[in-house]
Amino acid sequence: MLMSVSICIIYTISCLMAGFLLLPVVGVVRSTWRNHSALAIIATALMLGQCLFVIAWTGLGLMGYFLLVPIVVLLVLIISIGIIFVRKDMAALFNRLLGQISHHFFELPPHIKFVEILVVLVVILLGVFNAILPVRFGAGDGIFFYMVLPKLMAASGRLIPVIGYEHTHSISGLFGEMHHSVLLALGNEQAALLFVWVTTLTMLALLVSLCGNLGVGNVGKVVAMVMMLSSTSVSFYMIDGKVDIFAASLGMAALYWIVEAKRSSINWQGFYLVGMFTAFAVVAKATYAIAVALPIFIILLWEVRKSRLPGSVWIGFILIALLPVLTLAIKNSILFQEPFAPFVFLNEQIGNKYNSQGYWNSLDVARNILLTYPFALVYGDHVFQYGNLSGLYLAFAPLILFVPIGSWRKHNLLVRFSIVILMTVLVGAVLQARYFAPRFMLPALLSLVPVIAFATENVYCSIGKNTWFKSVLMVCLCIGLIGYSTIEQDMKRLFRY
Repeated sequence: MLMSVSICIIYTISCLMAGFLLLPVVGVVRSTWRNHSALAIIATALMLGQCLFVIAWTGLGLMGYFLLVPIVVLLVLIISIGIIFVRKDMAALFNRLLGQISHHFFELPPHIKFVEILVVLVVILLGVFNAILPVRFGAGDGIFFYMVLPKLMAASGRLIPVIGYEHTHSISGLFGEMHHSVLLALGNEQAALLFVWVTTLTMLALLVSLCGNLGVGNVGKVVAMVMMLSSTSVSFYMIDGKVDIFAASLGMAALYWIVEAKRSSINWQGFYLVGMFTAFAVVAKATYAIAVALPIFIILLWEVRKSRLPGSVWIGFILIALLPVLTLAIKNSILFQEPFAPFVFLNEQIGNKYNSQGYWNSLDVARNILLTYPFALVYGDHVFQYGNLSGLYLAFAPLILFVPIGSWRKHNLLVRFSIVILMTVLVGAVLQARYFAPRFMLPALLSLVPVIAFATENVYCSIGKNTWFKSVLMVCLCIGLIGYSTIEQDMKRLFRY
């Protein structure tokens, strides 16, 4: 266990160092870091570092040099350069983060403080499960599908297709698989699962930061954390070997930065990050062309046309977005002679085989899913659905109706963003009913959390000294956090092992 934790910590530090070194390159210079949330900058750096290492590991794997010595040399090099150039900036950011967390906690009402303490305990417990327990078997396909390629790559030192899965998995974008590979090469499955836990915390940080950018207060941020952690579409994927968490975190990073770019619209700082994270998210999970790329496109069409950005900015945006696309194209050209896969196939047979896995619901089932939407997201148990949203979505969403119109007018960015996301979710519901699963729309579904959390906070703060109602709300949050998460299942597995 100690070795797994140590390896995960070292790899996390490497990703952070790489991300902090790259942030100025993509337009977020160090002098402006203080203008952003410390939590958001740290989370962004971690995801940016992950993007860099995915490109590096893919290249080493294709060349047959995915060996322990090159891996260790690259990690040590990145950490050394980071210590020289960004250690002071990192220390200042983490100090500011501690101050922001302390201020946030002490500003909370007593009821919500208890809920946040429970959130912290749940997060720690989930991390302990990932550090101790083996990959969950029998509930999903992670152990015998997504973990196979990383194990082969770690053992062979080469990126090679998995026999039998060549055209259904190996031909797809490999983001989380690359991190699994390097952590398996350095350590074991527990190190890989721990890094999934770290990435889940990164996604949680991005969601909280997004809430802050959209005007959600401290109480609403706690509600948002509970809503995400009590969604099994998130918690299931933390310990089953699947890689959905990585793609979802990239999607949340893209959506956070498009909002942040709108807020700092004078220079559209971070605009390049939007392009990079969007492209990486779509490459990592093709269904995010709807869940992430569509809302980004709508917001750009809606907002950027007014700003008259120079052509050079657009060229830089496109070029940086092409980076993950080119990585995927090179990988598929070498391994499959299919540079445009999995979006366009030159070989019809390969294309048919890839697309054959795309539908598993009949038209009747798809119709039932649409008729029961959004209840299907929370209570559905359809084929291959594997996870639901938190019941708090349905419990708290009606509170939107109790928010005064004047309050909505003061938060017009939240309103516009939520409308775009709602449009995206509706489009996804129609197009993906034949292969329904909340994980295919996870970034968009999580991006509905801010408006629900805002409404919940508004009602909580407007009822004054009604202790009874506040207690009921706290109980709902606690029941959602414990009852809808996977803690009970993992606790049973802990005693079993």
